[in-house]
Amino acid sequence: MQKEKAQDRKSNKEPNVLRKNIRTLILFVTIGVILFLFFSLIFILWKIGFFNFSGSEASSNIVAASLALVGTFLGAVASIIGVVFKYSIDQQTEIRLQIESDRNETLRWEAETRLKLDTAVHALSLFSSSSGQLTPIAQREGALFMLSDLKQHDLNLQLIGNLLPKGELSVSTAAKIISQVLERGDDNSRIDAIFLLYDNVSFFISPSGIELPTCILDWKINLPEYAREWTYYFLVKILLLRTAKEWLGKYLTSVNCLISIFCLAWSEEKSQRLKSIIGFFLNHIFRVFPPCLGSMYHPRMVINLESIKQEVENCQTWSLDGIDLGEQLSKWATLSDSN
Repeated sequence: MQKEKAQDRKSNKEPNVLRKNIRTLILFVTIGVILFLFFSLIFILWKIGFFNFSGSEASSNIVAASLALVGTFLGAVASIIGVVFKYSIDQQTEIRLQIESDRNETLRWEAETRLKLDTAVHALSLFSSSSGQLTPIAQREGALFMLSDLKQHDLNLQLIGNLLPKGELSVSTAAKIISQVLERGDDNSRIDAIFLLYDNVSFFISPSGIELPTCILDWKINLPEYAREWTYYFLVKILLLRTAKEWLGKYLTSVNCLISIFCLAWSEEKSQRLKSIIGFFLNHIFRVFPPCLGSMYHPRMVINLESIKQEVENCQTWSLDGIDLGEQLSKWATLSDSN
């Protein structure tokens, strides 16, 4: 990503220099045209005979008038050429200053990149001691937050994917780091973060309920359509990890949180394809968790459950992954009904 920024700066600089060179060329062409017109005027006056002096008073007046005209035109030409040259000099000065500014910016960027790289290397050294033993978990988590501040999102995701399955990283820290990636990373990093969640879904169930990135809990994310789709699949997989009886018992708050996320997504989703997937899932969810109250309160808004239940009643999806999860939800709902 940093390399792309450097290339962008270089590509932006080249057209600017090209435009300024074109302007300089136009200025010199303008000077050439003015000089050509000046000498053409003199030549025409000479050919007509305005410079021929026969000794008569009329002839002297014509020559004097011609010389006055040429002198006036010459003064105007000199003034124009002076302005043109001054403008050209100013242009060259501007180009030189721009080149110097770009050079300083490049040096600053390179210094900043080196500093970030050095800091990242230092952060990685915090994961293990000189003897090769893992450092305390608090130290490792601090290193992850340091890398996050340096926008080393891809590296952080790889580290989380390696440490989390081994139990060498707390789920709450992983959720916070992933939330920062979803909020600050580029599209590729955010897609990778969603797949990291999906592939490690079982780790985001905790004894107290669920551990989700804050931006997903608040549903304040701006993800590509593909990433949003797999976010919905991830949330369904979370739901399937416990029975309805467990959710309605000890984890009622958590399941209400999941339902509210789906309802917010239903209300705000712009893609009709994804909206049909959300509605398809909500239809199954409401079958197991029928709205006892007409509304659900979320920090962002009051959710009208009855209205949404009616809207999603006939929703279907043609997504193969959505259909597969829908079948799992249907079986899960059937088991819940039998219990």
